[in-house]
Amino acid sequence: MFSNSICSEPGCNSFSATGQTTCLKHSPDRDASTKRCKEILDRERYIKDISFSGIILRELDMREKTLTTCNFSEAYFRNIDFSGSRFRLCFFPFSTFEKCRFTGCNITYTVFAGSTFFDCDFSGSDIIHTNFLGIKAEHTIFDDSDLYYSNFTNAKLSNVTFIDCNLKKADFYATERTGVNFKYSNYEEASFGREAVL
Repeated sequence: MFSNSICSEPGCNSFSATGQTTCLKHSPDRDASTKRCKEILDRERYIKDISFSGIILRELDMREKTLTTCNFSEAYFRNIDFSGSRFRLCFFPFSTFEKCRFTGCNITYTVFAGSTFFDCDFSGSDIIHTNFLGIKAEHTIFDDSDLYYSNFTNAKLSNVTFIDCNLKKADFYATERTGVNFKYSNYEEASFGREAVL
């Protein structure tokens, strides 16, 4: 598991970045620290036990990577291609994803709670026991994915598609849904509380 040491900056409760005593936000040279983090992500195929909380990443090729027990809380991702990657026990709470691709991914026991997704694509992925609690998603695709036991409770979903998905044990309780499509999915095996699906 990544180190759970807290940033040495007084009053900051963020985790310190891997290899330093502060989080990236309070790094003496944030640009240099971010560059070092990007080099690790670009170079390594198997990434384990790192903490890059608050990192800002754009235009990065992360295809076919394996990430295990990594922390990217409160991070920002734009135009990142994660296609074909594997995530296990990773943490992305309160992060922002814009125009990111997760197609053909294997994502298990991972936390995206409180995050924002805009124009992202998770199609054709196995997303098992994953936490999307309270997310905000717009123009995002989950088509042809297995969402077994994943949790979308209190999510705000706008123009999000779940076409031909396995929704067994998925939880959509108290979600706000506008333009959401469950066509060909087994939504009757998911939990929606007392609300109607369509």
